[in-house]
Amino acid sequence: MMKKNIAGIVLAAGGSTRMGQKNKLILHVNGMSIISSTVGAAVESSLDPVRVVLGNDSNTVKRELINYPVSFIHNNNWMEGMATSIVSGMENLDSDGIMFILGDMPFISSKIINQLVQQFDSNKIIVPFNNGKRGNPVIFPSHLFSELKKISGDRGAKPLIQKYNEDVKEVPIQSKAIFQDIDDREELMNVNDQI
Repeated sequence: MMKKNIAGIVLAAGGSTRMGQKNKLILHVNGMSIISSTVGAAVESSLDPVRVVLGNDSNTVKRELINYPVSFIHNNNWMEGMATSIVSGMENLDSDGIMFILGDMPFISSKIINQLVQQFDSNKIIVPFNNGKRGNPVIFPSHLFSELKKISGDRGAKPLIQKYNEDVKEVPIQSKAIFQDIDDREELMNVNDQI
């Protein structure tokens, strides 16, 4: 069987409004910025290529990632919601599937990413699953790219996953990292206390 090419798109354009003045992606967890941890895992995995979608505070985020072999896409419409970042990141991308990774998930490891990539099926949406719940990141097969490019709003690709629920392949992942995004100061403090 021919090896499938799965691209990675890290969604890092959001406004982090619940975090106050500072961009949450450059805050540190376990000695590294949140975005560096997330992108580092993507780069160490089998994803190829890895793109990072920037928007809010893009130069600051880009500086954090200067040493990573990634390409940057600037989403001028980031204030209109996550869907605009998904669509921007897909531009001129030719791959069998795309994994969308939230930029604020610093505990996602290259191992988790590779587990999901290994389960890729060109007819299925690959979703990590733990303790009865679905998490992130998610891989979409190429036959859904045209529909992905039509999504809108801040729910990202969730409506598409619901629409094609019978085509979802849930992959058991023995880690709560698939749920751990950092949306506010309290979550950041809790995470740093646990380390």
